[in-house]
Amino acid sequence: MHNLAKKIQTRIESIYDTKLIKNIGNSITNKTKHVGDFIGEDKKIKSIVYKNKEYGFTCCKVLEDKLENIVFISPEITKNLKENNPFKSLNEKNILSFLILAEEIDHWEYLNTKFELQKTPNNFELELQAAVTKYWLSIRSMAENKNELTKKDISFLMLNVFPQCDLNLDKNKIDVDDMIKREDYLVADLLAMDYCKYLTGKSIDSILFSLRKFYRMDEKEKINYVMKDFENNPM
Repeated sequence: MHNLAKKIQTRIESIYDTKLIKNIGNSITNKTKHVGDFIGEDKKIKSIVYKNKEYGFTCCKVLEDKLENIVFISPEITKNLKENNPFKSLNEKNILSFLILAEEIDHWEYLNTKFELQKTPNNFELELQAAVTKYWLSIRSMAENKNELTKKDISFLMLNVFPQCDLNLDKNKIDVDDMIKREDYLVADLLAMDYCKYLTGKSIDSILFSLRKFYRMDEKEKINYVMKDFENNPM
């Protein structure tokens, strides 16, 4: 699991042209005891950032101006990915497990990156960023094992990365401040899906330029970019 996690961290940093000193291998576990030891009765626990049912979550705390994290991935997910390596083939057997692992590692990476800039993203920003990351990590993993991705491949990834996004998104009816306040994850997924659909099929240079620009934005900038700006001037 640690090797797989490190590979995902490296790929996230490659997509966004970032580099952390920290190694995800030192922060990831499939043992609940490690999470309990991390949390303990410490009054300085900052938050449980995200919980994907019982399958994975990320915890953070700040001690002496340093961010400490632990990423929990359930033994069930760990076992599935060990038996069905997503970097050899991304398919129906491993796609959901891969997305859970990728999401938590992206949360971990993004939180640490923002902390270095003295910023603390809320859950909506984390979800929006992670949804975009999951899609492009999946695209890259699948593309490595095929000469060319087909429409069926893209549809498969869209349906799995954005499973609840079967609604049409009317950006004119979205209130940004209300959305942030409610931390509407479904809207975050809808925005991410719209953005990913737009970039799919563009040149690699155009995709990377846009994704790296997006990654460095704060929450409102991301939302405004996805809702209108990237369509007018993505480059």
